[in-house]
Amino acid sequence: MPVIITIKYRVREDVLKQFLEEHLGKSPTDTGIVLWYYEPASGTTNIGWQLTADRHLTDDEKHKLRLLSQPPPSPLFG
Repeated sequence: MPVIITIKYRVREDVLKQFLEEHLGKSPTDTGIVLWYYEPASGTTNIGWQLTADRHLTDDEKHKLRLLSQPPPSPLFG
């Protein structure tokens, strides 16, 4: 049974897609089965995604996605 996961922070779409392919598999599969899909979360101002998948993300996966969503550190001058 599919589960709906709401991601309530900014994640670039390309980062999200790469993460999902790495952790949940390619979707659709070679046989056409859709394992997951995502769309912008409704009711937000361009922040967050609504993800439908065949399972919940683990705590480790959530942590990794949050780290990937953060911008790279600014270079230090001086």
